[in-house]
Amino acid sequence: MEEIVKAIEGCVVMINGKYRFLRHQTNKRDTCSRDQAIMCLIALKRFGDSSYYKSIVKNLDFRISKKFVWQDSYLWAKERYLLWRILSCYHFIGWFLEPSYSIHLFCWMVWSSNKKMKLTKWYLLKFIVSKENYLLRALLRDAFNDQETIAISELKPNIDFRWQRATPWKEGRELTEEEAAYNTLDIDVLNRIIELNKTAK
Repeated sequence: MEEIVKAIEGCVVMINGKYRFLRHQTNKRDTCSRDQAIMCLIALKRFGDSSYYKSIVKNLDFRISKKFVWQDSYLWAKERYLLWRILSCYHFIGWFLEPSYSIHLFCWMVWSSNKKMKLTKWYLLKFIVSKENYLLRALLRDAFNDQETIAISELKPNIDFRWQRATPWKEGRELTEEEAAYNTLDIDVLNRIIELNKTAK
């Protein structure tokens, strides 16, 4: 984990006294997008040095890169969660028009905020997130019954990161035994979030 955090830190750069983000340490093109920057901050908040993370938040540029800006997510990044949810209400009003990968990212943002956000979580679970999307439910700290716990334990790795899909049970295909020896990311991430949720209680 330490090596991963160090690699992520290498994608955060100071430009004119403000922090921006790179897609990769060796990729100097100034085109990092919102999803990459958000997941970067989540990883650093959870597993990185807290003082370094606070420094990034304090000196964060409204621009993620030359190509992209934070938009409403800037308030989330600055940890002004109430204002962020108010300005992000379009996620709920037009949820049926929202791309599934955007809902996936939004759930990560809710999880990392470490706030109760009961109404937000209730709405997402009741009207937006499918019962079979176990990762999004875990990110919203939903409880799994015994049958669902068994189903999770029996999941096979998928060729696609299924949790970004509106219908994760329909997407992609199961990996072969040979493929699964090198890639179980969808299962690993789900199990890790479930584990972290238990220790957070």
